[in-house]
Amino acid sequence: MNNLQTIRLSLRMSREAFARRIGIYTDYIASLETSGRDLSPVWGDALAQGVGVSPDALADPIFDSVADPDAPLPPLRKFACPIALRFALQTLIAYIAGVDQTHRVSEDQYADAVVGLNAFLADSADDPVDEDEQFSRLLKGLQITALTVVRSCEIAPQSGFEKIMAGAVPPLARLIEDCSRSNVSDPETK
Repeated sequence: MNNLQTIRLSLRMSREAFARRIGIYTDYIASLETSGRDLSPVWGDALAQGVGVSPDALADPIFDSVADPDAPLPPLRKFACPIALRFALQTLIAYIAGVDQTHRVSEDQYADAVVGLNAFLADSADDPVDEDEQFSRLLKGLQITALTVVRSCEIAPQSGFEKIMAGAVPPLARLIEDCSRSNVSDPETK
């Protein structure tokens, strides 16, 4: 059980604004709110950093509402476009394990991977590093996340997947960067 909808509504936020703050795609927020599934600690951290609500509130059975819905929110983090991340992860998994294996990864697993990868990327987004270092972090994060998902689903990578990955990751990372630049929206509204 999760309190995502209660938290979002107590903050008087639309699903779009809420999703933008925690680094996931809007449609998945709706799915989480209706499914009530338990969420991993990654989601608790995203919630705490995105909207300033304690991770414990996510599963608190007596959670009522945010104390002051008009209190300032934490600064908006610099996330990569979550839809581009999800597409890139699915594409990379298809490359390294075969298209027929992508059905073994659930939407929940993709969403968890997107939130985790976005948190990893956002943690360094404000660091004074050059664009090459940021791109390198995106490359490494994408590789590690895709391999983690593959292994957690007990999918065996194809032989020679390292070479396949080396060729597939840079264009996917550029796609993520391009989509993320165009995903920068107007000032956020609740």
